[in-house]
Formats: sequence, structure tokens, C-alpha cells
Amino acid sequence: SSSLVNSESFENGDVSSCNYENDFNSSKRDKKVKIRETLKILGSLVPGLESNKDPATIIEKAIVYLESMKTEVEALGLTCTGSGLSIHS
Repeated sequence: SSSLVNSESFENGDVSSCNYENDFNSSKRDKKVKIRETLKILGSLVPGLESNKDPATIIEKAIVYLESMKTEVEALGLTCTGSGLSIHS
């Protein structure tokens, strides 16, 4: 249900209403959906992570996993950069 935050009546009977609260709630809901979808994808990329974990656990496990991958890459003589991998000389 939407609620009108601000409305104004004019002499001719027209009503102007601004429904900022509904827009805010819709935007907030969209952000929550996006976060849930992103966490689901992130969780699917981490081996052994159960899909029903809470968001903090998913993020924590993903960080640990990414750090271990970085260590493995460096052990292979490669360097992780923002644009990809490079070989140590």
C-alpha cells in the first residue's frame, strides 16, 4: 500500500500529490533484491559454502577463498593485478 506524504488541493479541485515514500520503499526493495542476488552468486562461487548461510558468513568465506586463490596464483609465479595476471621474471 502506498501512502501520500504530501498533497495539496487547488481551487479548481485538482489535487497534487507527491509519493516520495512509495518511491523510497521501491528503491530500497530493489536494492535488497540486488544484494540478495549478488550474495547468492558470490556464495555459489565459493566451494563448500552452503547456500543457506547468512550474508556475513558468505562475505567472510568469499574473502578467505579469494585470499587463498591469490596465494596460489603467486605460488605459481604469477602476480594478480587489477587488469589480470602477469608472470614474474
